[in-house]
Amino acid sequence: MSKITYTPPFTIDSIFRALDVVPFSLPFSVIIPVLTALYDRRNAIDPIAVSSLSALKELLFTRYKWSGYVVVFILLRALSRHLSRRARNNGILTPDKPNWDRDVVVVTGGATGIGCDIVRVLSRNHRAKIAVLDICAPQYEPAANGAPEILYIKTDVTSAEAIAKAHATIREHFGVSPSYVVGCAGAVRGGSLLSVEPRHFQRIYDINAVAHIHLAQEFLPAMIERNHGHYVTVASSAAYYSPAMLGPYCMSKAAALTFHEQLLVELRVVYKRPNIRASVYTPTKVKTLLGHGLSSSKMSFLHPDLDALHVATSIVDTLNSGESQNVSQPYITYLLPFVRALPAWYHAFVSMLGDTDEAVTEKSIVDSFKNGYGKNWSKEDFEALWGSSASKLAGSN
Repeated sequence: MSKITYTPPFTIDSIFRALDVVPFSLPFSVIIPVLTALYDRRNAIDPIAVSSLSALKELLFTRYKWSGYVVVFILLRALSRHLSRRARNNGILTPDKPNWDRDVVVVTGGATGIGCDIVRVLSRNHRAKIAVLDICAPQYEPAANGAPEILYIKTDVTSAEAIAKAHATIREHFGVSPSYVVGCAGAVRGGSLLSVEPRHFQRIYDINAVAHIHLAQEFLPAMIERNHGHYVTVASSAAYYSPAMLGPYCMSKAAALTFHEQLLVELRVVYKRPNIRASVYTPTKVKTLLGHGLSSSKMSFLHPDLDALHVATSIVDTLNSGESQNVSQPYITYLLPFVRALPAWYHAFVSMLGDTDEAVTEKSIVDSFKNGYGKNWSKEDFEALWGSSASKLAGSN
């Protein structure tokens, strides 16, 4: 079988990716002054011979101010990215990359959705040793191209005991504890604050947030012992911004984001293992069964729905980079963290730009089940999230 690749559609993100290379990459801090000097010598009546800093300053900040502004922007941007990279990686800039012939990766929620595509890319492209922890039956194809068998273990990730048993099975099967964990298991429960019972809030919180604590407490000690590994928390843009009718999900994903932040700082401060990496992903709507309950933006060029393979490929790239990363997709979602820092008008602006007031409705929740959300759940799992609404919603599936 050929390797799995993904080419994203043309959106505003494509433009930003292009600008990242031309003209805002670091080499252009030299290229732009050279081109400006050549242009000046060709067209100016009194060309400047750039032989000193004062001559360069006059060229870039007197005659051709926009060239100077662009150079300053490139340099400040490069400095900011370098400092952020140092901070994310606890001051360790030497990548700690995986060895897929030796390292084992655990993917929770790997049977379906984003997790399923992560498993497919890791197996097909890198022949990785993979253990999948999920309550649903796997939808990925068997390993091929000589890749190791994908180990599926039916596991409730909200149970510390179940994860401990899964860990024992992984050690028995692969002969080693995992060095890489991708916490991708997730569930969504829509509804207004007054309509969702507290026990359903708790169930979503257990799946989307508390499960990360169980995973870290089970798998992190082996990483700490080896001073090698990477933990990826798949959160959501809902961790930063809460549309109506999505309270349980938003609150749980905000907790997942906080878990990531706590993990990153404790690896440096408490466990003295800054070499272990920790990354977080905060995508917006992804075209999976879980994502059907969220309406698509009317401005798809600015705010496109994400393909699950797009997110999965990005997560695998992060694992292969050997560095901690904070990734939010699509690009427009980088506006969201400022919602809690800027005045209230900014929140209203984001709401209008993203058309978030109508993002989740009673109708969109029902439609999500008509499109297949929850079809792989057991009756018990369904009722644990939806209670008295379970029968009606299951009937719409």
